[in-house]
Amino acid sequence: MNDKTSEAGLHSPRPLLVDTLEDLKKRLREFARERDWEQFHSPKNLSMALIVEAAELVEHFQWLTEAQSKHLPEKTLREVEQEMADVFIYLNRMADLLGVDPKPLDESHGTPKPKSVAFIDEQTCIGCTLCIQACP
Repeated sequence: MNDKTSEAGLHSPRPLLVDTLEDLKKRLREFARERDWEQFHSPKNLSMALIVEAAELVEHFQWLTEAQSKHLPEKTLREVEQEMADVFIYLNRMADLLGVDPKPLDESHGTPKPKSVAFIDEQTCIGCTLCIQACP
């Protein structure tokens, strides 16, 4: 995103300050509505915008060594923070439009899925080990 039209509003006179993801969802709706951007905010368009922002994030790390990527110059770090925020915002806007609620990170508060175990049919097995790699 360019500095004048940042979805996040991080460059606008009214910064985006929220306490919860629900607050963020409401603020992003309001931000889009105020600018008449809702007409452009389809899941298709937002997913494409998200991947563009992700590419802009990756661009900062292209050709760096692992060590260099962990110790960015201050200016680059600020730019990376901006791109991360843009990705986060597009992802949250998409989730809102699709009705996808955030899932708990702590498995004890979520609905754990049963563990999968691969069944190997020796008659058709070609020895690639992909089924074994899928096992817990």
